[in-house]
Amino acid sequence: MFSKIAIIALAPLAYAANHAVAVGQDNGLTFTPQSTTAQPGDTVTFTYMTNNHSVTFGDFANACQPGSPLQFNSGFIPANQGTNGQQPSFTVNVASTNPIPVYCAQAQHCQAGMVHVINPSTNDDDASSLVQFQRAASQAKTNVPANQVTGGTLANFAASSSSSSSSNNNGNAGSNNGNTGNSNANANANASNGGNGNHHHHNKRADRISVAFEA
Repeated sequence: MFSKIAIIALAPLAYAANHAVAVGQDNGLTFTPQSTTAQPGDTVTFTYMTNNHSVTFGDFANACQPGSPLQFNSGFIPANQGTNGQQPSFTVNVASTNPIPVYCAQAQHCQAGMVHVINPSTNDDDASSLVQFQRAASQAKTNVPANQVTGGTLANFAASSSSSSSSNNNGNAGSNNGNTGNSNANANANASNGGNGNHHHHNKRADRISVAFEA
């Protein structure tokens, strides 16, 4: 006699990590850290610490210019316009392990070294490595802002429609099709110092596996 037995096994719990990056820490033209290693499903939260900066998806082949299709762009965010006692932040979703270039489109900040790479190549000779992206940025003739605010989630920003979120449809950074959502941000305020606001959080994921066999 044959019978089918279905076994539902709970796979080991996986955690989607949030990686914190400080934007303009200590009045510097920097992203701290300069690179992030993330897995698909992770998020990266850029927290604006001082002055007025952007978090813009870039192009390894054309440093200091927005990538196409544009996966995310926060617009220019003044750090002194935080709400609820928090610094403004912009969070992007990571969809793959592909290298993702990020730069600040303010003035000549990109040329001064204000770039970041999510999942950079470990080969320093590759264009998608942090070393080569920094080098290319330093030689760029112009620093081009993106023409729209898109992708990611803007939080704790006085000019956004909500102090907790400004996007209902988040973009996935690193995906091949570059799907993006919309976030509401204005870039009209002047630069100013801000306080500390880095944080981490983890979201629990559990996968179920069904196994059937005959006895």
